[in-house]
Amino acid sequence: MPKYFYSAINQKGKKIKGIISAENISAAKNIVKQIGLYPKTIKPITSKWRLIYEDFIQKLKLQKEKKFALNFSRKLSMLLNAGFPLYDALTNLIEESTSCYVKQILVDIREKISEGNSLSKSLLPYKSIFPELYISLVEAGEHTGSLHKVLNEISILAERREKIINRIKSALTYPIFLSIFSIFIILYITTNL
Repeated sequence: MPKYFYSAINQKGKKIKGIISAENISAAKNIVKQIGLYPKTIKPITSKWRLIYEDFIQKLKLQKEKKFALNFSRKLSMLLNAGFPLYDALTNLIEESTSCYVKQILVDIREKISEGNSLSKSLLPYKSIFPELYISLVEAGEHTGSLHKVLNEISILAERREKIINRIKSALTYPIFLSIFSIFIILYITTNL
């Protein structure tokens, strides 16, 4: 599917740039409108280097949204458990999202689901956000009919993992600082003797 570079204005008047995948320019314009933006320009990406650069920029933006998969799992699980159909639950998540990049991902997932794909197949293009294990667990939940339970368990496991990583980082900060400080002291003493 071809990719298009867009420049648009959000509801607050801020200029937003990004990349979307669509069948043609009019479909790309519709996608930009669906994520709540007013499109100014939409151009097909022809340069390979431009595409690589823009993909890199979007991945950097997503680093700010580190907990996207965790929040996505938790909120989607709650909506499905409340009895919302998958399409409506994704629509609610799109409306709730404040990040244009996240909205774009959710709109793409929702469109693939409306075309008849399963949620797990709709998540495949976003392996950088949703690891293979995540997609496999979602697929298992779809087959067993307990998708909301699987998504809830995924969010619980992701929270635990995040807590463990933060504990490890905080536990290693002081020893690393002391090691670096000790090396500087040793270098200072050896060079002054």
